[in-house]
Amino acid sequence: MERFFIFLIIALAAAAGGGAAVVLYEDEAALEWGFCEPANARYFAAWYPELWQQQVNPIPAQAKLQWDDMNFETDAAVGVYMGEQTTGGYAIAIGRLELQAEWLIATVVSREPGPTDMVTQAFTYPSHIVTVDKSLLTRADAVPIGVRFISPDGDKLFEVMF
Repeated sequence: MERFFIFLIIALAAAAGGGAAVVLYEDEAALEWGFCEPANARYFAAWYPELWQQQVNPIPAQAKLQWDDMNFETDAAVGVYMGEQTTGGYAIAIGRLELQAEWLIATVVSREPGPTDMVTQAFTYPSHIVTVDKSLLTRADAVPIGVRFISPDGDKLFEVMF
């Protein structure tokens, strides 16, 4: 049902404005986090399982546990990985994913614990994956050529070509 509504929104936006940006995913709570680029961050996106495996292969298995049920026949995937952290309290997410002309624009947000925060004393592997129905990405007027990852301020962090 959720995919139907996303498709309906895209269809209406395409009919109304053609080249206007279309929001495919948004997490309003995460968008309030802000951004501090982690030193070991990785950004990845793929339409096909071979490209996905190539991009995520270097990432530790602990971070990839949630990624086993990907269906690349119907979905494309966009993800971020913060790198291994020595404590809890760290997070990274795609706060918004939107289609702008030939690019998917992924706004990356992150948070880290403050100096007085109580955190888990364990290694953590913050990551986030967003899947998007491929049929939503192949509108007649724009087929994305890749994903541009940006900070909330609009600074380009990384680009991945499909």
